[in-house]
Amino acid sequence: MAVRLPRARDDSWHQPSELARVLAELRTDHQLVADILRRLTELLDSIRPDNADTLRRELDGLAAIRD
Repeated sequence: MAVRLPRARDDSWHQPSELARVLAELRTDHQLVADILRRLTELLDSIRPDNADTLRRELDGLAAIRD
């Protein structure tokens, strides 16, 4: 049996232009996260004291996007 949710009273966020903007932001965030994860993987494969600061900055960048 399907659950029916009440319909939102304010459908303004359903406007195509707003949806397109949100999707573009999500696409950008997804690419940023993918790039950071790729760099983190590379750094973690060869972690050394001299690249610890770079690793920390990448983690900070990931945390900033998440927030």
